[in-house]
Amino acid sequence: MLVVQHSGYVLAGGKSSRMGRDKALLPFRGTTLVQHVAQVVARAVGNVTLVGPAERYAHLGLRVIEDQWPGFGPLAGIHRALLDCPADWAVIVACDLPYLSPDLLSWMLKFTATEVETDVFLATLDGVRPEPLCGVYRKTIVTTAGAALLAGRRKVVDMLSGLRIQMVPVSDARLLTNINTPSEWREVVLRSDD
Repeated sequence: MLVVQHSGYVLAGGKSSRMGRDKALLPFRGTTLVQHVAQVVARAVGNVTLVGPAERYAHLGLRVIEDQWPGFGPLAGIHRALLDCPADWAVIVACDLPYLSPDLLSWMLKFTATEVETDVFLATLDGVRPEPLCGVYRKTIVTTAGAALLAGRRKVVDMLSGLRIQMVPVSDARLLTNINTPSEWREVVLRSDD
């Protein structure tokens, strides 16, 4: 039986309140933004699952799993992905990263083969502030994520504080560009052919 070492997840359960509509379903390069990001993850990992409401995303033809803690934000999505993960490591990214590349994710995955003391690999632009929604998470931290949720903590950084984190420097800031507002989206659309 083939053992999958890595599983890929795209978090798509947010409220998109600043965007005013579901940003995961925004049109992008002939598809939706979430489908585009899912394709990037699948190219790097070999598989992908969406974490979010099935009634919103089941029609996209991708595997969808739902948060067990709806309304608790990205930490709930990370927890759900880790609960589902059949592999040692889970690539977990946000659905609003239009310029994310499979090369970046593949490079981050290479660290999992050699760094046995690390719980999480997170992309960073400045070496100081990690991007928790572009990371590779060890399956075994699912209990830490669950404990944070049970304690009422919703911030991913709260959960990360007790873990062994390695930051992976990213030289191209565009790779980690995320979109939250209509003006940010307009800028992405104007540059979508780049």
